[in-house]
Amino acid sequence: MTLSRSLTTRILHFLLLAIVIHQLIGSNFIERPLPGEDPELSYQLHTWIGIAGFVTVFAFWIWSLVRRRETSFSELIPWFSSARRQALFADIRKHVRILISFRLPDDDHSGLSSAVHGLGLLVVTAMAISGTLYYFVFQGTALGKLVLEAHEILSNFMWAYLIGHVTLALIHQAMGHPIFARMFWSMSNKSPSSPRTARPE
Repeated sequence: MTLSRSLTTRILHFLLLAIVIHQLIGSNFIERPLPGEDPELSYQLHTWIGIAGFVTVFAFWIWSLVRRRETSFSELIPWFSSARRQALFADIRKHVRILISFRLPDDDHSGLSSAVHGLGLLVVTAMAISGTLYYFVFQGTALGKLVLEAHEILSNFMWAYLIGHVTLALIHQAMGHPIFARMFWSMSNKSPSSPRTARPE
């Protein structure tokens, strides 16, 4: 089943993608100021865009709780429901059977894809929380060092998720699945195989 994405979902998804890419790449070019030093512009940008990411990711979670006819909160976080877990494991077995037959699963809505998206959102959320807590609460403290280390470790998981996510999206797009159109600009929920109305010559 292919679900349409609302404009709100598209905007939040695009904002999260842009923020995550900026933060991951920009973190390689910042230096934390020493006590008494004025922070450089790159550090200030990383800080304030990180706070914007904190607001955006929580707006996404709230939206997932109230939206209709899209991926629900319980589909993103299926781990606390026996029925959801069983459906997820069944979907994983289905994907394994497809992959060992040297085919690529469709990019349609499924339990596995929803759970993977949920894991990505959890990592982004943990990064946003740890970064925000460090800046406003723990900066300059002994505990702050641990919070910052956790933030940096999470960024490695985010890199892995982002690279895998984008790679699979590019593969699907190359195979003719209009995944970018459905996520970013097309409001149609028709599948690629849907018959097209013939245009008069």
